Amino acid sequence: MTVPIWVMNLKRPGSLWGTVVGWVCIFIGVLGLILPIIPGLPFLFGGLFILSTRYWWALCCLEWLKRLMKKVPVAGSSRKERAAKLVTTDRG
Repeated sequence: MTVPIWVMNLKRPGSLWGTVVGWVCIFIGVLGLILPIIPGLPFLFGGLFILSTRYWWALCCLEWLKRLMKKVPVAGSSRKERAAKLVTTDRG
């Protein structure tokens, strides 16, 4: 009996259930990006998080997403900055 190549690429070969759960989360996440009913991003992030302990490519994708999220501004920060500018402006 030959072992499939994807089983050999696991960091911990005994954790087949974690791999299955990770792939199911990725699949649901992709469906969630297409269908408006399912929240896709949490499932994608969860699936990548689970698979990053087993696959090198998933760890790279997760690190890339972390760097990308640092560049996205926080939603409430612009309002706070505008309020601070209003308080400190000179009206004279």
